[in-house]
Order: sequence, then C-alpha cells, then structure tokens
Amino acid sequence: MPPEPVTTPLLAVAVYARISHDRDSDAAGVTRQVEDALTLVDRHPEWKLIGPPYVDNDISATRATPRDQYDRLMTAVGHGEVQVIVVYALSRLWRNRRQRADALEVLASHRVRVVTLKGPDLDLSTASGRMLAGLLGEVDTFEAEQIGERVARAKQQAAEQGRNPGGGRVYGLTPDRTATIPEEAAILQDVAKRVLAGEPLRTICRELNERGIRPALATRTERSGRTPLWNAQTLRRSLMNPTITGRRIHHGQDIGPAIWPAVLDRDTFDAVSGLLSGRTTPPGWTNKHVHLLSGIAKCGKCGATVVGTQPHRSAPRAYLCPPIMQGGCRGVRRAADPVDALVETIVIHLLAAPGTVEQLMAAGAPDAGEVLAVGRGIEAAQARAAAIGAAMADDDLTDEVTRIVRRTAVDKVRTELDTLRRRQAAMARVSLVDGLLDLNDVAAHWPGLTLSRRRAIVRALIDVVILPGARGGKFDPNLIRITRRTAS
Repeated sequence: MPPEPVTTPLLAVAVYARISHDRDSDAAGVTRQVEDALTLVDRHPEWKLIGPPYVDNDISATRATPRDQYDRLMTAVGHGEVQVIVVYALSRLWRNRRQRADALEVLASHRVRVVTLKGPDLDLSTASGRMLAGLLGEVDTFEAEQIGERVARAKQQAAEQGRNPGGGRVYGLTPDRTATIPEEAAILQDVAKRVLAGEPLRTICRELNERGIRPALATRTERSGRTPLWNAQTLRRSLMNPTITGRRIHHGQDIGPAIWPAVLDRDTFDAVSGLLSGRTTPPGWTNKHVHLLSGIAKCGKCGATVVGTQPHRSAPRAYLCPPIMQGGCRGVRRAADPVDALVETIVIHLLAAPGTVEQLMAAGAPDAGEVLAVGRGIEAAQARAAAIGAAMADDDLTDEVTRIVRRTAVDKVRTELDTLRRRQAAMARVSLVDGLLDLNDVAAHWPGLTLSRRRAIVRALIDVVILPGARGGKFDPNLIRITRRTAS
C-alpha cells in the first residue's frame, strides 16, 4: 500500500496597501500596490489569502493619524489569523518610530513574516529579521522627517513672503488668492456691517440663501450632490478668517502683509471677530431676545424687568412680570403688540427731536480715558515685544532652557496684546445712530432696523414701566409710563 502524500498547511496571507496623498481622489496608487501584491500571492501556491486587502488611502503614517485598515490588520495578527503580510514597501506599513516598535513586538511574538515587493523579506521571528526591519524603518523615518523639515521650511518662507499657503478657497478671494472677487467682497463687507448692527447670523444666512448666494465651499459640496447653503458656522468662519484682512497667518501667528488685497479692513475685522466670539457684545444687543421690551420694561408693582411670552405661534404676545422665584411678583400682564406700538411711536418721535442724535451718540461712545489707556497699553506691549526680540537676537535657540524662557516671555506679551486689541475692538463697534443720520423719514426707516438695534435705541432713549391694572378690556396707554432718559 503506497504511503499517503504529506500535505503542508497553507500559510495565511494578508495584503496591505497605503498611500499618503491621493491628489486626484481616484485611489490609483493603492490600486497598483494591491494589484502587484496579489500577483505575488498568485505565484505562491503555498499561500492562502485570508480576505480582501487592507487598504488605507490618502492617510499618512508619519503622524499618529488613525488608520482603520492597519488597525484591523494588527488585530488579525494578534488573533493569530495572519502568518505573512505582503506589502509594496516597508514604509507603507510604518513611518512612525513608536508605531513601528509596537508593531514589531506583536509581529515577532506571533512569528509573522513581512514580504515586500520593493525590498528584502523580513522574518520577524528571528533577531536578524527584527534588526533589519529596525534599520530599514529608521531609514524610512529619517526620510520622512527630512521631507517634513524641508516642507516646514518652505512653508515658513512662503509665509514670510506673504505667498498663498494653498488649501480651500477663501470667500471674497480668487482661488489663487491674487485678487478679490468684487461681488463676494461687497457681500462680505455688507454682512460685516449687518453683524455690527446686531443682526443675527441666522437671519443673514437665510437672506443670502434666498438670494441664491453660495459659500466658498460650493464647488466641493456640489460634487457630493448636495445643495451648498450658508449656515451660521460657515458665515462665522468666513468673517473670522484673518486671511480676509490681507495678512499672512502661519501657525496662528500674523507674519506680515500678504500678496493679496484685503476684503475687510483690520478695524472692522477686529470688531466683527470680537462680537462673534462673544467677547464684545454691547449691553442690550443680544440676539437672544424676540420681543422689543423683554428685559427692558419694568413691572410697576415690584420693579423687576418684564419678560415676553407667547405660548404658541397663534397665541397673542404678552409682557408679564416673572414669578417670585425669578425675582418678580406676577403683578402685571399686558398684551405686547399695543405696548410695542406705543413705545415705537414715541421713540420715532424722539428721534426726530433736537438733541436725540447727540444723546444716542453719547450712549454708544466709549469713555475717552479708556480709549487712551488701551492705546497706550498696546504701544507699551509692542515696545516690550521689540525689546524682547532685541535682547534675544543672539540667543542660542538650540538650548532648551533658552527656548522655554523665550517662549514664555513672548507668550505673555502676546496674551496681553490680544486682550488689549479685543477691548479696542469692542470700543470700535458700530454707533447706535449709524444709518439714522440725515434721514427725512425715520418712521419709514425704523421697521427695517434689526430687533437688536431697535432694543438698543429704546434702552438708550427711554424708561418703560408697565403699571398694574385690570386685566382684559381695551388697551389703556395710561398704564404704560414712558419717561425720557437724561443724557449721562
């Protein structure tokens, strides 16, 4: 009886492919790697592919960026499901020292062999295989770090020269950032004025979308089959991007003038940024209110400020004193529409009266002493920054302690300057009378003002007290006490 043939178990093989940058988003690079790897697998009858290739497309291995397919591969290795890994080159697996060291330990403990299409095979169950893998890996890491240093230096030079850093298009500027797009620049300038006037971002976005105006990300969004629309986050990002001031920003630092023109001047940009970051909102200009007099008019019984209420859209609006636990007494309640109409009639009349504009200008103007103090503070901080630069001009930046001391000193001055500039931006906010000067018909213009703007003007001109009285029946204007505020 002839002896039975001896069968050798097939080796479990996994294929891994990766490319750092897929510029055309067509996965052509990783497809070539996979095709070559599968060709090699077919030439080895003793190998058995355990499943589809593990592919990480457009993902760097230099940084600690998550690689889902690599993680799945290493999990399979840890479960003992892989004996051979086929990869185009060792650098496709690792560029990072820590990741390579962790992986070599796992591969060695499970006696996994790494076969590369461009390089030697590595038996990681042996000391010589691990040594060779470590040496080749260090060469890969060295190359990656050297490339990183060259790229970083090139980007620094580009920043110092004010050149385009690349990336997505900035609204208001051409894709190459060599010029403004006049129509978009005009829109952004108009939006900035509206924001400074207290108009909510959502209102502005709704109006832009209704006019068919699209954000800068329109082309990319349209490719995905979605309709590109403005939203508060997109508009805020566009308005707070310092690139639109014609300045070159690198690693969060203002390096100097850019080669492209400014869409917004620096003062307007600082004022808008301060408002949108919530640091400079003037009293009474919040966009959280939906009633003209909520938080402004007072209860004639206990003195608490009234709140506006509307249980549902079809219900009439009303002003009422809040309950005791909220500082009120529930002593008054009045229909809001006739109260608002009375207050607005009086305010419009006052706006046409002599001295009213001067009163509003005074209400919106910052204290002259504070303006001077902030300006002097900025000059002093700038002088300290220059002194630090001069004192450290000859320092040895390779010394760790020197670098730490220098960074601490610079950060302190930078923080102080940022704080002072935010205060300066707050004082440069739009005047209450902006757009009201030289108007022949204030009454016709009044409904076009934003609610936040109207509230601020009401607060600056008059005091409103809602007096207690019988509920229901015809509206009695005598129960609404309105007095002119005196200029402070």
